[in-house]
Amino acid sequence: MKIRLLTKEDAEIYLAVRLEGIKENPEVFSTTLDDIMEKDDPIEYKANFLDKESDYTIGAFTDEGDLVGVATLKTSDKEKSVHKGKIVAVYVSPKSRGLGAGRKLIDEIIHLAKELGLEQIMLDVVSGNEPAIKLYEKIGFETFAKSPNDLKYNDQYWDQDHMIMYLKK
Repeated sequence: MKIRLLTKEDAEIYLAVRLEGIKENPEVFSTTLDDIMEKDDPIEYKANFLDKESDYTIGAFTDEGDLVGVATLKTSDKEKSVHKGKIVAVYVSPKSRGLGAGRKLIDEIIHLAKELGLEQIMLDVVSGNEPAIKLYEKIGFETFAKSPNDLKYNDQYWDQDHMIMYLKK
């Protein structure tokens, strides 16, 4: 499995994986299918997302070159928030789960966060998503809060766990 930073040239394959993720697991993303497809040009929209200087989207590729997993590290240039980052939009295709893609994506983001001089990284995960929670805990994240009814879609609610990892103690 190859892990690398995605660029705007990857927008089309990134969009395909994001759409797959939203269809497969709508409860884990704050974005809906309609949110993306209502854009004038969804591919250009994702190209602009991948081109943002403060965001770093990592992709996991099979040996054949297929994109099967993604995760994004969002950072801030605001003085009071420059020390922290947030991991968002983590997804691994069902056909590649259990093969280490999720671990490799998060490990690469942690490595990148350290290179950027970040002191802490946070993430949100749907409560009850035990495979993801166990992975994050194994890597060193700790739950620091829970938000009941944090996401709502089609009249169904999902709680979220908020997790943090300190890179500098």
